[in-house]
Amino acid sequence: MTADFQKISFDDAVSALRATNTLKASESALELVNWCSGAAEGLAEYGDSLLKPSSTWAELKGAVAALSASACLRPAARALADAERMPRSADRIRSMLRGLASETLTQALGRMAALTGNSLALPGSVAAQGRNAGETAETATLSHIAALGNIATYHREHERYYTVDKYEHAAELAREANKLKVVADIWLTSGKPAPHYPETDFDQPAFRTVGCEDLNALSAIASIGILFMEGQGEPTEIRMLKARLAARGEGSIRAGEWLAGMMAAAWPRESVLLEDRFAKAARPRYRTIATNWIGSLEMILLGRLLVLAVDKLTTIEFTAKALRAAPKQAGEKLILAARIIEQAARLEAIGGVELSGNDEWWTDYREQLRSVNEHRA
Repeated sequence: MTADFQKISFDDAVSALRATNTLKASESALELVNWCSGAAEGLAEYGDSLLKPSSTWAELKGAVAALSASACLRPAARALADAERMPRSADRIRSMLRGLASETLTQALGRMAALTGNSLALPGSVAAQGRNAGETAETATLSHIAALGNIATYHREHERYYTVDKYEHAAELAREANKLKVVADIWLTSGKPAPHYPETDFDQPAFRTVGCEDLNALSAIASIGILFMEGQGEPTEIRMLKARLAARGEGSIRAGEWLAGMMAAAWPRESVLLEDRFAKAARPRYRTIATNWIGSLEMILLGRLLVLAVDKLTTIEFTAKALRAAPKQAGEKLILAARIIEQAARLEAIGGVELSGNDEWWTDYREQLRSVNEHRA
């Protein structure tokens, strides 16, 4: 490899994108294949090393940037590798695959912005490009065009639902993060002394519901619902939030793993289109696969972030006595949990935006399949 591709950095990614865009159809891109593959693995390892409970917020942001960029580089590497395997005479399909790699490299650059100035070593060895883990060797033939058309028809509708679902979940997570920030701000900035009720025993059922004057954001309670009471311990709203986030996190991890497996099967199945005469059909179909492949890996990341947020919330003792003993420390922990949830909201929103683009690709692909049928006639 040349000196330009011996490490993993934002600048190297820019160089890889520039090189991909200037390649001629007949030229070899093996060096780019190796860099994209190595960068995907190296960034994943780096992100995994930082995505842990003991990490600072800056480290967690770096983890998200690395893992998201890694997700985008995987289809880039696969598209470039497939282009390498095409005959040198297959100009249209090679150009199509490299165009797809260019698009996903551009996405990777956007994710890597938080890593600007950092440089990682490429892994010593990278698995050869070929089938992905869990991928079968099954491919479609022209006799399966009706089945491919069915997939396009039904999954376009399915993704229309999930586009909106992602937007809604992103908004929900953003609201939850903001609720925690409102409460944390009270603990971090309030110099209000703890109220004194010498004649009131808050262990008595009749008085356990007295509101904590120094721990609540009174004017916001009607909006956020979180109410700290003198004799109640952890608010029900916090307990329910942790349960929802935990369930959402585990569900997102499982769904992401399932979708990643589906994309591993889809890539070789659709390879019947990797011929020059079908380049117009291959272009939109492989774009949908790349979008869902990236989305599946970021769903797993989102789930891991929500699980981590629950872990952070669990470290806070939400009793009036504990919070009054160390309000700033509790506020800092709560802010960090809110930031992690907010990061998950961003991932969900970005996923929705990118998935919405598949609608046009699916529609184009369905139209192009009609041309494929004409070639069969």
